[in-house]
Amino acid sequence: MTALSSSSPPLSSLWRQILVPMDFSPPSEAALLYALTLARASGATVHVCHVIPSLHLLDALYEHGLEQPESVARITQKAQQRVAELVTATREEGTEISVQVHCSEGDVAQGVLEWAATLHPDLIVMGTHGRRGAPRFFLGSVTETVVRRAPCPVLTLRDPAVPLLHPADTHHRRESRPCL
Repeated sequence: MTALSSSSPPLSSLWRQILVPMDFSPPSEAALLYALTLARASGATVHVCHVIPSLHLLDALYEHGLEQPESVARITQKAQQRVAELVTATREEGTEISVQVHCSEGDVAQGVLEWAATLHPDLIVMGTHGRRGAPRFFLGSVTETVVRRAPCPVLTLRDPAVPLLHPADTHHRRESRPCL
């Protein structure tokens, strides 16, 4: 590991654009707060992207006459309101952060990667739910896909409510036994 030298670039030049994928879960909101802290230190613009899954919970409403574009517009409006609330709650006197909210519809991982290709961020900051085993297999891992395919560094923050070692994983540990 190399230590930072005096020739290392100053923090303010490291990030100009930070992308924060949001699903409005606690880990993603924590990621936004962390990104806002980085933006304050570096003067970066924060781009929040919310990708509405194509098959989302509003499908039942579509069957009962609510038009899809109207529903997506409502989701977009609520996303913008929640981001504004979080930014306002963390605002510090004398610092202004440029925050832009982008919404799209489709596959979530692919949507995040498309926003990354469009916006050219220097850093992606995103939360992770920390799912393991069957839930991860069936639900997939947006964070893992983004980490593997992103065009820039990805900083992940795990859900603080999820323990580092899941109790279900303890049966995988081997006890040390003397060889006979």
